Amino acid sequence: MKRIFAHIIAGCVLMTLAGAAHAQVVGQSNQNQSQFSVKVGGFFPTNASASDNSGSTVLSAGLDYAIPSTGQNSTTSLPSLYFDYDGGSRNGGHVDTYGVGVAVRSSSVPSNPASKAGLQPYFGLGVGYYDVQVKNTHVAPSVSGTKATFGGKVFVGVNLTSSFFVEANYQLISSEKSVNPSGFGAQVGLRF
Repeated sequence: MKRIFAHIIAGCVLMTLAGAAHAQVVGQSNQNQSQFSVKVGGFFPTNASASDNSGSTVLSAGLDYAIPSTGQNSTTSLPSLYFDYDGGSRNGGHVDTYGVGVAVRSSSVPSNPASKAGLQPYFGLGVGYYDVQVKNTHVAPSVSGTKATFGGKVFVGVNLTSSFFVEANYQLISSEKSVNPSGFGAQVGLRF
């Protein structure tokens, strides 16, 4: 678990440095909606068998590409493509989940990319294709398997600035080898 938290802290430091460099390069005149985002954090499986095989807190990471609006008006809903990863190992077992899908992020407040101050809450929903890889060592004999399935997530977050955000989510994915990889996640991220 210490190694996971070290990865999370290292990711936060790298995102902070990247954000500072991005702000210097782009300056204050950038009026465009940020299209790419990178996030890293922790994932907390809700299934006891998943926790036994991966750990109660595992690494969570993601990439998003927001599809730009073609209209003149800024919208409060933004479609995106995403890639998510959650995974860890414990007691000789492991649970790794890779997801690719589409999502919609909505805000009750129109976005103002020029604003560097003020919190902007948002919420969203995503659905996609998930690849679940499991080694369950808590059954005799231990079993391994890979399953391709559809899954989804709901999420809420807060844009802290035009670049930085925090996000919480719940992923709902079907079981493989008596291990359900669904659970809660919390991440910090950078939009650029």
